[in-house]
Amino acid sequence: MSAPDSSVPAVEKPRLGSYRLVEPLGSGGMSSVFRAIHSETGHEVAIKILPRSLAENQLLLQRFISEARHAERLQHPNIVELYDLGFDKHRPYLILEYVAGGDLHSRVRKSGPLSITEAVNAILSVARGLEFAWRHGIIHRDIKPANLLVT
Repeated sequence: MSAPDSSVPAVEKPRLGSYRLVEPLGSGGMSSVFRAIHSETGHEVAIKILPRSLAENQLLLQRFISEARHAERLQHPNIVELYDLGFDKHRPYLILEYVAGGDLHSRVRKSGPLSITEAVNAILSVARGLEFAWRHGIIHRDIKPANLLVT
């Protein structure tokens, strides 16, 4: 076995602000989400990034910023916590609580249907989070298993 070639530079993970992007977690029509690590503290987070092409659209940019302002008011066990809003080279991103369990869609696809008890508990958890958000004037417009994180 030969020693690693020290002349080949190590591939550095992409960075956004003070965060090193580790792996993609998902993407949708408006944004992509990555698992990331803060370079100084080692804190693990999720980063939701608005693509540059969409950030150039002032209406979409304002919607993204508005989402952050509304989400920062929501502190509830059934809602992912927003930590910060940032910009890196005019690219907006949200720093969010990282939930290691994955999403409900992936879980069901991998392990099959939930038991009755698991399904009822999931529905109650989602309903509690939605009701809390609704009481704070926020209506989530994209409830689906892929957007429901499992702990």
